[in-house]
Amino acid sequence: MTTALVLSGGGARAAYQVGVLKAVAELLPRRTHNPFPIVCGTSAGAINALAVAGRPGFLRQRVSKLENIWGTLRAENVYRTDLPGVIRNTSCLIWSLFHSGYSKHRALALLDNSPLRELLKQLVRFRYIDEAIARGELTAVSATAMDYGTGRSVTFFQGRHDTWERSRRLGIRCGLTIDHLLASSAIPTIFPATSIDDSYYGDGAVRQLKPLSPAL
Repeated sequence: MTTALVLSGGGARAAYQVGVLKAVAELLPRRTHNPFPIVCGTSAGAINALAVAGRPGFLRQRVSKLENIWGTLRAENVYRTDLPGVIRNTSCLIWSLFHSGYSKHRALALLDNSPLRELLKQLVRFRYIDEAIARGELTAVSATAMDYGTGRSVTFFQGRHDTWERSRRLGIRCGLTIDHLLASSAIPTIFPATSIDDSYYGDGAVRQLKPLSPAL
């Protein structure tokens, strides 16, 4: 039997997931590595999921790093809180309401989440995911987002399986990056949609709060 870790969206409530992961880690032998060969997440849950899958070390060490991040998280770690930045983004958003909704170079939103990109660089080591899959320690890792163009739930996954398609759902095999995490957690209108392969993506929890189907 294969065990999967499936983490739903929920914004700041995803911090509670870390408490559950900590309890699981404490129940297992101290030197246990990742006991979940399949790891799936959406929105903030995708960030937690890849933080577990995308770091070396024992499970307790991975969860401890995640716990420290959530315990010290401040608004300025997620989005720009300086007044000029907020005013600029708000002005651009109001302007976009009278135009197409997107600028030529970036999706418009109320807040600039560029600080989150820097935080994710510290939290997830994407190269490690590839190495763990090659060693057989991981079967697959995924982050689910919503395609604004089609309205479909799209699961970006890294693993040995092929790209798949279901009704209103699509699984795309790829090498996961920070852009996939930003797309999965981009709350509509609040954070900018993320452009991946000529499509704009937003918060995966809009279409699929609990990404059970990708795990299956």
